[in-house]
Amino acid sequence: MAVESGAEGGTRLVEVVEAGIPAGLAGGGSGAAEPTPAGIAVKPTQPAASKTASDTIGMRRRMVWEGIGPSRLAGRRAVYRDAMHHDDELDDLGRELRERMGEEMRLEAEMLERDSALVERRRRRLADLAIELVSRGDTVSAIAGDKTLRGRLIYARGEIASIVTGSGTADLHLAAGVVLRIDERRSEGGTAPRSGSDTLRARLLEYEMAEQRIEIWVPAHRVEVAGVIAAVGKDHLVVTDQNGTEWVTQLADIAWVKPH
Repeated sequence: MAVESGAEGGTRLVEVVEAGIPAGLAGGGSGAAEPTPAGIAVKPTQPAASKTASDTIGMRRRMVWEGIGPSRLAGRRAVYRDAMHHDDELDDLGRELRERMGEEMRLEAEMLERDSALVERRRRRLADLAIELVSRGDTVSAIAGDKTLRGRLIYARGEIASIVTGSGTADLHLAAGVVLRIDERRSEGGTAPRSGSDTLRARLLEYEMAEQRIEIWVPAHRVEVAGVIAAVGKDHLVVTDQNGTEWVTQLADIAWVKPH
């Protein structure tokens, strides 16, 4: 600090800005006014009135030493605000990209799941579907020609499936073009798969050995015959009705067989 004489006879403190001033010029212990050497800049100051004022003056001094004026400080603050706004925009963009990517991944997973289910269904045979219906216990309608059997499948294996209706049980010949309509899906009450005959001929041989009376439906010719089995051939069936008349039909044309 140095003492400077005012125009009105008073004195005031001044701050020496330039470094490297000799100790005598910067203010000694005498308190007398010292001449200001040429080339040395001075800055008038006011005595610190309080701690807050002192802090403000110190900040201004630092601005002078660092070459930062109030206008440049305001500019830096504006740049900082612009940078913060830019960061917010980047955060919003990043959030939007993450949400969009998550949605795309979800849709892709759903498509893969649907494709996997579709591939699995394409691999199945009619017998596999019948086994699934047995396991679930769905109510189905078996349609052949102008006749329909409605009930629940209790057995399925190979080319045959057994259905329980209100009037009894029937063995469906799936290979004969029987149409299955799923009327009601169920989540419980199904039957576990079991071993047994997997062809219509094998089932007819069982009925023949047991001397079981049967009833067959041939939709291609709209023929329904009831009687006992006279013979089960390689590719045909011979049935004798109650009048003693024999009926012969190909196994491939029989839609279902009802045991009595």
